[in-house]
Amino acid sequence: MHTVLIALHALAGTVAFASGVTALRRRAWFAAYYWSMVAMATSVAAAVAVAWTGLETVTRLVFAGLLGLAAVMVWRAELARRLLVSGSYPSPAAVGHIGFTLVGLADALVVVTVLNLGAPGLVVAAVAVLVAGTGHVAVGRARQTPIRARS
Repeated sequence: MHTVLIALHALAGTVAFASGVTALRRRAWFAAYYWSMVAMATSVAAAVAVAWTGLETVTRLVFAGLLGLAAVMVWRAELARRLLVSGSYPSPAAVGHIGFTLVGLADALVVVTVLNLGAPGLVVAAVAVLVAGTGHVAVGRARQTPIRARS
């Protein structure tokens, strides 16, 4: 069951990233982005719950932190959804909310890949910081550039 939940989490995260990038220019993709963000967080929470009793204390703390990040990412997607509903989309605020989640998703994808390649912890941490920093700069620039969304 754990493997299935992790696969669903990875699939939902991939869909969230692709549809989130597209949703910045095409409003019609926003629902796919939003609900795949919810599915990503829900599936990882379920995967952690299934494995919880077999985890060591440090691993539980790490996963609790990651679940907190997933909750923040869903909250940021919700804030972007509220801007969409209010007609303030795409605004710099909406770009910031979606951008935050895209950076988190990209960082997770790259970090998992680097971990699976067997890189040492210091390399994984450096890559994570590099991706997050680069993403933060890109989102800052995107917030300053008007985006013309299509339906």
